[in-house]
Amino acid sequence: MGLNGLIEDAEQQHRPGALPRLKVAVVGAGGAGCNSIDAMTRMDAENLRFIAVNTDSLHMSSISADEKILIGKRLTKGRGAGGDPQIGEDSAVEAENEIRDALTGYDIVFLTGGLGGGTGTGSLPVIAGIAKKNRAMVIAIVSTPFSYEGGARKERAAEGMERLLSITDSTIVLDNNRLMEIAPDLPIDRAFMVMDTVISRVIKGIMDAITRPTIMNIDFSDFRNIMKMGGLSTVLYAENSDTVKLVSEAISSPFLDVDYSGARGALINIVGGKRLNMRQISQISGSFTKQLDDKANIAIGLGVDESLGSEIHLLAVLTGIPRNDMIIKNRPVPEIKMNEMPSERIAEMIR
Repeated sequence: MGLNGLIEDAEQQHRPGALPRLKVAVVGAGGAGCNSIDAMTRMDAENLRFIAVNTDSLHMSSISADEKILIGKRLTKGRGAGGDPQIGEDSAVEAENEIRDALTGYDIVFLTGGLGGGTGTGSLPVIAGIAKKNRAMVIAIVSTPFSYEGGARKERAAEGMERLLSITDSTIVLDNNRLMEIAPDLPIDRAFMVMDTVISRVIKGIMDAITRPTIMNIDFSDFRNIMKMGGLSTVLYAENSDTVKLVSEAISSPFLDVDYSGARGALINIVGGKRLNMRQISQISGSFTKQLDDKANIAIGLGVDESLGSEIHLLAVLTGIPRNDMIIKNRPVPEIKMNEMPSERIAEMIR
């Protein structure tokens, strides 16, 4: 049989089957976390249950979610944590049974929120612990404070981060300061919509990578083993038809401020049109894997989506990143640089 016949035979036999359905919850805690949940309910995110958790009853009333849990009813009487993480923690402990019931039966629990305040910083580690006791894989996606918010808030964020890192399977860090750099003139509500969109894309990208039938699947066991490398993680995402530009765009992701060299795990998912070829796959994957630990656990997924044409979508989740002082940086308030990210790109993200 010639090469053409071999290819035709292989194409006829390729019939991706349905993958097992996973139960996945996304929990947003505190003001920023609940705002992210509210935004995600309006986006294209299938098979996810959205749960909002807060101590502030007024803010909670304006949020859309599949389930809302007001914590600290006796402690705060629905008036918020006042920026005190201890009150946020105690409020979550007070509502432990309600949180446990809400998170029972899930395979994966994503947590999201802003660090440095009261409710999110204090309650997220408690919620993570409850989800872990329920045998779920727990992945936190959290944002760090703006530099102008001061040292006390940064210190609270660092303490909250340490607690999360000790409990979650993996913690992904997003840097709020980047909003000052890429979208200084956007109205504040639209600027935060950009960050909410980034969080939504991270979650959706991970779920697509492990649940959609593709040429090379990343199964749940692969995903679990890589995410269980623990500690700090980062996500790189890009869309481009040029391989070199795709890699460059992913590496220079505007919201992530972590040096991932030496990471011990990587989940790389590449989806392209019918023209996606092995050379492109090798170039894209190699750009990341060469910077990882020599013994890194790597899973690569490949998919074809004819609607993409020549465009390629890349998602890389890098885990087990060595700890360093880059988790929460002592960054100066950034100098405003106009047009660092083209306005049409920003508009595209929050459309």
